[in-house]
Amino acid sequence: MERLSTFDRFRMEKFRKWDVDCLPGENYKEFWPDFARFLGCRYYDPNNKPVLLSLNLYWSDIPAPEAKLESHDSPREHTKLSTIFTYKYVPEDFK
Repeated sequence: MERLSTFDRFRMEKFRKWDVDCLPGENYKEFWPDFARFLGCRYYDPNNKPVLLSLNLYWSDIPAPEAKLESHDSPREHTKLSTIFTYKYVPEDFK
């Protein structure tokens, strides 16, 4: 988002907010296949066709206030990864 112009950032903020805050939740899992097809069509390139989309959730435990502060440039040691959804594209998705 930091690399976008002010206008583009404003335009994309609502999608980003929904994508980051709501989409990974279990209450929104009925949207996952549609979201995968939407992204597949949006970034479709006939020379490099999408094959698979994986929705991953990264999280980490909140360290105690006394813990030493670390750089945010790389993931913390206790960062966890969970693949919550995988979608395999079929040719009909791009029609």
